[in-house]
Amino acid sequence: QFSVDPQYEGPTPQDVRRRLRSAPGSKARATRNGQVGTLGRHIYVLANHFKLHLNPPSVVYRYDVEIVSTRAAAAAAAGGLVAQRDEKSLKQAEGRSVMVDWAASQGIQPHEYAFDGRRALFTLMELRPANSSVEVQAGRRKFQVTHQFVKTLNVAEAARAFLTGVPSQGLEEVCREVLQMLDIVVRHSLASQPGVIPRGNAIYMPGDSNKCRPLGVRTQAVIGYRTVISVNQKGLTISVDTAATAFTKDVPLIDAVAD
Repeated sequence: QFSVDPQYEGPTPQDVRRRLRSAPGSKARATRNGQVGTLGRHIYVLANHFKLHLNPPSVVYRYDVEIVSTRAAAAAAAGGLVAQRDEKSLKQAEGRSVMVDWAASQGIQPHEYAFDGRRALFTLMELRPANSSVEVQAGRRKFQVTHQFVKTLNVAEAARAFLTGVPSQGLEEVCREVLQMLDIVVRHSLASQPGVIPRGNAIYMPGDSNKCRPLGVRTQAVIGYRTVISVNQKGLTISVDTAATAFTKDVPLIDAVAD
């Protein structure tokens, strides 16, 4: 399934330290490099990398998606430049919500697809027809959603290569594309949660007061998270870093005008 568990809360640093002290077998030992590291004392290193276990489908289908409002599509047919600007803004601000309605209209379950909010779409099933354009009603507006088949990704073969930490000869490109797909799947799943706003490769929760810091009039810095999936000698790992960006505060219109 294209999903992650947003309710999972990992152990606190205190829990990790307690487990390391009480469970010697759980320690990960680094390989000694010759005569380097013969002095000093042993220390525990807490890393923000977590081992990722996959139970992937055999294949995943990749599509390119184009979303424009019906007004923009009509303007484009007439040669209007407004359509190009409208199309770009729709991809950034409303693409994900439009694709939720598109998936429902096509009978696709939420866990059966992942969308990057702009163009890349991954599905567990092959869409029929492979290239199609449909009209979707999202709220009070109508959009033209066009998907075009790109390729089939052999996820199972790439997953076997990830177990060794080194992609096999001839699989480098497939492994790179599967890593990109996994990044999109994680961000898609997180961005689907209420109150979560994606920005670039990070997610933010401006509604959580514990993660907001005032900056000035009607603006605040929001602390979020950035995830990256990578492959190393131990297989796949996911790292989590903090990120920050500015948001405007939600205030009544009268108060905003008064300010």
